[in-house]
Amino acid sequence: MSEPTRMIDKYTKIWRELGFYERFEQVAAIFLSVLVSIIVLFACIQIAGDVYNLLIWKVDLSAPDTFRNLFAGVLTVLIALEFNHSIVQVIERKQSIVQVRIVVQIAILALVRKFILLDLAKTEAMILIGLGALVLSLAALHWVVKVADMPLRE
Repeated sequence: MSEPTRMIDKYTKIWRELGFYERFEQVAAIFLSVLVSIIVLFACIQIAGDVYNLLIWKVDLSAPDTFRNLFAGVLTVLIALEFNHSIVQVIERKQSIVQVRIVVQIAILALVRKFILLDLAKTEAMILIGLGALVLSLAALHWVVKVADMPLRE
């Protein structure tokens, strides 16, 4: 029996064992994964076009706005890829729908993206204090989730 045939048989068997809501969950996860994949594809094409334009027009990469916008796009793609990876794990039945650890990691990536986009000269002090508090909160939450996932020692 070939590998694709074995995979189809495996997923057919799993599908038969699922209840109505679990099937709905699988269909929704597959649909979301396809949508996010399309978004990632178009975002990568956009970034490639931006890099191409930078090379053709010899734009100075050391200009803050150019550098910021380029890496903001790259981080957006990374956030989408991580999100899609978590959806694929649901499809493959390796994880349940709610994955707090991955949500926290995506939030940290989004916050890093926000810091890259910030113009520190124009940003109010209270915004920076709030973002700093958010960083500390997410770091603490990440640690708590990591500790909670560790197996208990006997």
